[in-house]
Amino acid sequence: MSANHRREAIIQILRTAGVPVSGTELSQECEVSRQIIVQDISWLRAAGHQILSTTKGYLLQSSPSCSCVLKVQHTDEQIEDELNTIVDLGGTVVDVSVYHDVYGYLKAPLYVASRHQVQEFLDSLKKLKANPLKNLTANVHCHTIANSLSPLTSDTLFPATSLALRFRPQVNPSSACCVVARAIVVGLCCLCC
Repeated sequence: MSANHRREAIIQILRTAGVPVSGTELSQECEVSRQIIVQDISWLRAAGHQILSTTKGYLLQSSPSCSCVLKVQHTDEQIEDELNTIVDLGGTVVDVSVYHDVYGYLKAPLYVASRHQVQEFLDSLKKLKANPLKNLTANVHCHTIANSLSPLTSDTLFPATSLALRFRPQVNPSSACCVVARAIVVGLCCLCC
C-alpha cells in the first residue's frame, strides 16, 4: 500500500469509527509500524485534517454545530453530575482546561459524549488514582462544550413542557454547575439549530 493510499485509509477508518482509534489498531489495519502511523498522522494534520490525540487513540474531529467554553467550580464528588448533565442534554465535553499561576494554560482532551464515556472517564481516574486537572486550581476549570446533536430545532429537542423530565431525580436542580450546564447546552441548541 502506498503512503497516499494508507493515509486515505487512515482517514476513512477514523471517519467511520466515530470513537478514538489507537495507533496500534491503525498500524495493524495498515500493516505498518506505529511510527509510520505517527508520521502519517502528522502529515495528515499538516494537510489540514483535524485529527486529535486522546488517551484512547486518534479521533477525527468533525465540525460541531457550535461550541462554547464553560467555566465551572465544583468538588470531585460533583464531576459525575456535571458531565452527565451535559451529555444528557446532547453536549459533548470536548476538553478540560485550567489556568495555573506557575504552569500557565493547561488543557487535556476528553471527548465525553455519553453516560458510558462519563463512567469510563471516572473509572480511569479511580483506577489510576489520578487527581482531576481542576484540583490544581482550587476546583476552577473550563470545559469546551460542543453541540453533538443533529440539527433539530430547540423546541423539538427541549420542549418547554418536558424540559424538567429530561433530568434524573437524583440530579440536584439547584446545583450551580447543573443549572449553568443546562443553560449552556440548551443555548447551544437554540443558537445553532
